[in-house]
Amino acid sequence: MTAAAQAVATWKWFNYLVGHLPDGKRLLVINMDETSIQFFPENAKGAVVTNTRGRLRRRKDLVQNVKQGNRRSAFTHCAFICNKPSMQKHMPQIIITNDKLVTVKQYQEIQSQMPPNVYMIRQKSSWNNIDCMVKIIEGLHLGLLPYLHAWQPLLLLDAHKLHLNPQVVSACNKVRMWYMAIAAKMTWLLQPCDTHLFQHYKNFFRTQFQCFRLKHSLSQLNCVQIVTLISMTIEHVIETYSWSRAFSDNGFSMRQAGLRQSVLKHLQLTTIPDIAPARPTLNDLVHVYPALSTIPISILFAMFSNRPPTILGRFRPRRILPPHLRSTTSTRPRETQSLATIFEDHDTMHTQQGWLRRLRPRTGSQPTLA
Repeated sequence: MTAAAQAVATWKWFNYLVGHLPDGKRLLVINMDETSIQFFPENAKGAVVTNTRGRLRRRKDLVQNVKQGNRRSAFTHCAFICNKPSMQKHMPQIIITNDKLVTVKQYQEIQSQMPPNVYMIRQKSSWNNIDCMVKIIEGLHLGLLPYLHAWQPLLLLDAHKLHLNPQVVSACNKVRMWYMAIAAKMTWLLQPCDTHLFQHYKNFFRTQFQCFRLKHSLSQLNCVQIVTLISMTIEHVIETYSWSRAFSDNGFSMRQAGLRQSVLKHLQLTTIPDIAPARPTLNDLVHVYPALSTIPISILFAMFSNRPPTILGRFRPRRILPPHLRSTTSTRPRETQSLATIFEDHDTMHTQQGWLRRLRPRTGSQPTLA
């Protein structure tokens, strides 16, 4: 399985979705990926004052004493970017933390200071999980709900087993959000968050972290101050820059117009491939999804219409799927979940309603289609 075949299969899937846009709607391509924000970000080696270093008896590099717990503690930021600058401010930014790192009092203080589209989930672990991922998708849908008459959202995720879980795919189908996975082991080359966002994001955060310490003469920041810096980074990096170029550079534009030369060079292609917007085949799915057998075929393709289409023709799922997944899974959407229960597994009712209320766009902020 070559890298070029994986990339072409991913772009073929994208072209197919673009070709099946509902009348009167525009495609809103969204990329979500998790990144770890260390409680104490370490800096790379740089210039050291010669005289100060010379005073050290053993002439070792200057270091700072930091507790092991602070060096190992981290938040998880589920970052969202989209290809339309006018819609970027409506993308939710989710920070996941554990209940040992952030106390209840600090959590309430953080919630009161956060911007409307930034929310913290306090749970047992700082790692993302299936239940949390499902809630995040529902929150994303809620933030975009007033604009779905004009936009068709397409969620790009990497091929991590968490993102390939049937519950995650079903959550996208339930809210009529197109789901698409970037080919396995190709995210470093094709995922916009990895190629354009996270390096700039981490550099800005690291700089603000050191500046805040110097300004206030602090050796270590508490969690409230760190989350404040994360919110500042979101405002100055994620919400300030236009990420439309990030999607076109990686081939997520009509017929891969604007694909950057470095991608072609790595894939050993001389020109942009002419990929017809044909429906994906089983071979294309095998190139994109490394664990295809974990996703029922009926769930995977329910996003294209109200009924699961026979997109694989006469393909018999029992030749690929294990026994416990051979039966067809119903894709009929269930009744819409009430807003107050979206985050019932993570926070109190007051906290849930507060985040859902803050996710609703402000009056008069609806973007134009121009």
